[in-house]
Amino acid sequence: MRTFPFARCEGLAVALALAAGCAPAGPADSGETAATGAEGGFAVFRANREGFGLVANLYASASAALPGLPAADGTCHVTPHTDAGSVPLSVTDLDVGASLTLSGPATFEAAGTADSVDYVLEGFHVVPAAETLAIEHDGALVAFNDGQAGTLGFGTSWTLENSGASDGVPAGTLARFDVPGAVDQPADYLSAGSVTPGSPATVTWAGGAGADHFHVYVGGRDASADCYAVASATSLVVPAAVTAQTGADGFATVSAETVTAIEVGGRRAHLFAIADNLD
Repeated sequence: MRTFPFARCEGLAVALALAAGCAPAGPADSGETAATGAEGGFAVFRANREGFGLVANLYASASAALPGLPAADGTCHVTPHTDAGSVPLSVTDLDVGASLTLSGPATFEAAGTADSVDYVLEGFHVVPAAETLAIEHDGALVAFNDGQAGTLGFGTSWTLENSGASDGVPAGTLARFDVPGAVDQPADYLSAGSVTPGSPATVTWAGGAGADHFHVYVGGRDASADCYAVASATSLVVPAAVTAQTGADGFATVSAETVTAIEVGGRRAHLFAIADNLD
């Protein structure tokens, strides 16, 4: 995990992240301490076999801490679907300008939109327990959501810049980050119903070069589970007690992830770059 400094502007924490700086919690193999906090937002770059996409919703403030990333120790964190939307989170969106520009093997501009991208944070492959959040935006929602087909993002490096706002965050570079190599996962647990409730599931994979950790997501009718493995791992056993909770129609997917830490006015934020094995 790399640290990229960025200055605080007019009292607003520029958080290009899933979480921004307070209590420590982070991947055991990263060599740095990840952080969570009450101000932040999120940015997620996801590469799959058809192209790549970027989503970002940046907060000037938030009423509570976002869920933090746990240690990559193989532990699975189960979230019952009945808990969805049970934790209110009031946020004020941060003005970083009209657009974000992503530069790497390709260059594209994502314009600000009033469309919600909260589902990206609340869905799988982000942070455990995010599904419990009910995000309420104070005032205008400013989010960024765009992508590009035909350009593979696996094993690439990128720079993210903002266009700037006179009364918000000046134009500049928000982050530089690396995307892991492609992940190859056998098809044995990819289809609905392939994970049997109450039986252990040994999920295997190959690839994902450069990952800080691997994220095994188990979906089911009753709950979801997020399990994290160290960068050197090629398998993870999902315990029977976990699959019993996720229930029928179970499946498991693997992604390789890097986490880029951004220093923001004394706080630490995180940007997640995901190499997804799915199309």
